[in-house]
Amino acid sequence: MEPNPRETVLLSEYERCHTEVERLNSQLWTTAQILIPLSLAGVGLLFSLSQHDLQSLSSVVVLSFVSSLVLLGWLKIAHRWHGYQSIAQFRMIEIERDLDMWCTRYELEATGRTVSGTPITGTFDDILPDRYQRVPVDIIRNGTSTIIVTRRLVYLLVLSWGLLLVREILLVCGLF
Repeated sequence: MEPNPRETVLLSEYERCHTEVERLNSQLWTTAQILIPLSLAGVGLLFSLSQHDLQSLSSVVVLSFVSSLVLLGWLKIAHRWHGYQSIAQFRMIEIERDLDMWCTRYELEATGRTVSGTPITGTFDDILPDRYQRVPVDIIRNGTSTIIVTRRLVYLLVLSWGLLLVREILLVCGLF
């Protein structure tokens, strides 16, 4: 059966949304695979320093500041990417409803979470009662469970850099 023009447009939009979700997801985790191990390696390397003088302190200050700034900048970008991804997923669900498709809805029900990260207590259609509605702003502003976990990881790494800096200051001053 040949799809009607409206279905063709919706399928094209669905494909664009799906491509965008996959592209953003790939960018998010590709950069994470680079930044997070580098940060962990940097913390580990500087923690194992045997010499504690003003030169090592200046290195730790610069590296802590730059690494923390890069991680927090990446988190800001990742949060924005995830907001775009959530909008595209939300639109995919609307198109699936119109075309009686189930891929994204099954996928989200299988994970037990909605696009906003809240637990599913029924079917996905129970959670979104209106066929057409605006994307909830809290999804874009606060992120989903994935971005919340990412945020916690970045904050933990920044805290590690801060603790490393405090440790180095105490060692250089002879207080530790």
